[in-house]
Amino acid sequence: VLTVYDAEGNELGFNDDLTPDALGSGFEGVEIPFDLTLILEISTYDSGDSGTYTLRVEEGA
Repeated sequence: VLTVYDAEGNELGFNDDLTPDALGSGFEGVEIPFDLTLILEISTYDSGDSGTYTLRVEEGA
């Protein structure tokens, strides 16, 4: 689960599954201002689960 907050702690977005067929969380096509500070919270769907994750941020065109 991926939750995005601004610097004041206001939730800006939440995603559990990117698509119905992809269980990974993420956002696509989101434009973020250059000077915006974000806080990313990464968690599991079930509180007892654990594992590794990959965080990928790509610069747009």
